[in-house]
Amino acid sequence: MIRAMRALVLQFQHALMLLTRLPVGWMGQTDTPPSIAQTVWAYPLVGALIGAGGAAALGLGAALGLPTDMAAVLAVAVMVLLTGGLHEDGLADVADGFGGGRSAERKLAIMRDSRIGSYGALALILAIAFRVMGLAALADLDLRTCLLALVGAEAGARAGLAVLLRLMPSARAQGLGQSAAGVSTAAAGAAAALGVAVLMACLGPALGALAAVAIALAQASLGWLALRQIGGQTGDVVGASQLVGLIPVLGALVVWLA
Repeated sequence: MIRAMRALVLQFQHALMLLTRLPVGWMGQTDTPPSIAQTVWAYPLVGALIGAGGAAALGLGAALGLPTDMAAVLAVAVMVLLTGGLHEDGLADVADGFGGGRSAERKLAIMRDSRIGSYGALALILAIAFRVMGLAALADLDLRTCLLALVGAEAGARAGLAVLLRLMPSARAQGLGQSAAGVSTAAAGAAAALGVAVLMACLGPALGALAAVAIALAQASLGWLALRQIGGQTGDVVGASQLVGLIPVLGALVVWLA
């Protein structure tokens, strides 16, 4: 039992190392590092922590009397700092690759290029603007729901990463997408169950179900597009899917509560 718990702690620690810039401590040399495929179950828990950081920043800004749009900018900034812009980088690369390449090989080459193009820049501007405006609108409607939605949606969107890794083939022979190959049905199912559980705990059955459906539809659409464009997933596609899943949740909640 102790050994199994130790393995789970190490897997969670590795998930934090991959998805955030948080200091996670040192692992002893006697520990066998888990593979990415073994850690995906913990992605929703990492997402909940990131969402809690954003919610704390938004709540603090509101408590200090900042306008909701300024507090929303603060929340997004904190979450970007926590992740090191991991998902924003993925979104920009996917937009550049899918928008600028004619063949799958060219698209993959563009996505590997560290330089950002016009499609990537536009995608980032639009995504950040929608997140800020969505959070501000939701906070104006119901601040408590907004704060809880951040925690739940960040967890739910990262559960989708595990599902995509399980269902989609890797588009490259090397890279993060390939290194994560071998995600088991059990690990992806555990991530999905955790993501839905956090959503339900934060938002209740009705809003939680709405958010879960919005995430699933958006991420499934990106997965379908990636299959058509490049034949599978890459680290950039999986990373971008977090934002692709999160953004529709904000829109759906604003429409529901308006």
